[in-house]
Order: sequence, then C-alpha cells, then structure tokens
Amino acid sequence: MQEPYKRIAYVWDPNSPIPEAPQRLTFRPVQSIGKETFSGLVAPIMADALDRSDRKEVATMGASEAARQFLSEASEWFDFQADWWQVASGRQGQLVGFVLPVLIRGEEKYGLGDGTFYYLGVLPGHRGNGYIIDLLIHGTATLHKIGECRIFSDTVVNNAPMMRVFLAAGYQQHGPPKSVPL
Repeated sequence: MQEPYKRIAYVWDPNSPIPEAPQRLTFRPVQSIGKETFSGLVAPIMADALDRSDRKEVATMGASEAARQFLSEASEWFDFQADWWQVASGRQGQLVGFVLPVLIRGEEKYGLGDGTFYYLGVLPGHRGNGYIIDLLIHGTATLHKIGECRIFSDTVVNNAPMMRVFLAAGYQQHGPPKSVPL
C-alpha cells in the first residue's frame, strides 16, 4: 500500500474581481469536437500529470481507458451543463487544452452551489506558454456567471507552477496541505 500524498486547496471568493485573460485562446464547447476526440486530449495530460492518482490510473488501465473512465464518472459527483466544459484553441486553430468547471453536488450556501474544476490541463506540447492561467480564468468566469458561491480547487504540493497560477488568478490558499489516500 502506497503512502498518502498531499494536496493543497485554493479558494476564489465571488466578490473578488476576475482577472483579465489574454485574448490568445478561443474557447468552444467540448461537444463540438466529439467525445472520442476529447478523451484523446485528456489521455496525454493524465499520462504526464504530476498528480500521483492520475499516474496510478494510467499505469493500471492505460491512458486512453483512464481518460474515458475519468470523464464518464463526472456526473456521479458533480452537476454541470455540457456547454460549461470548454476546449481551447490557439491562434492557428490547434487545440491546446481544456477546462471543465462543475458545481459540487450537495454543497450549497445561500442557494448557490460551490464550484470547482473537474479537470483543466494544457496538452504537453503546448506547456510553457502560460495557457493554464487563461484556462483557469476562463473557467472561473464561467462559474462566476452561473452564480456559484465560492470556487474551490486543489493541486498536489509538488505542482509549484499550478500553485503560482492559482495565486496569480486571485485564488487564496485554503488551509494547510492535506494528506489524501492514493
């Protein structure tokens, strides 16, 4: 049995301003590219993730099957509308990543659900261009428009680049790192 690993949570307060994202990506609903194509985008991101749980799933069943299974499980735990899930294309039309905002089922305050991201990621060949902040800001704006109360998200403690992105987008650390079973 492997030891637990640590994740660190971040929260965005809906009273905070949404930062301006560069206008270098074009967003469209995931359904515009089809289920199989989208699953094919998720697979290499899971395979190359810093998150040990993603790597474990990929090692157990392969990247393609891990991505298909992961995507099929979203509606078991979260509420969302299909058009909230977006893929992003660069200026030349190439797909560079995606953001999957959701509402946490059963988490309501003042009649509004708390939001999170089921997943967001930049394809390995497009990393290093800062696209992840564009995705996070776009997803934050999506959840803000639908009326969430707060947005919670987390990352593994060894993902320093993502921690910096959360802070740059106006998120605040929410408590100390927590151990999570693998």
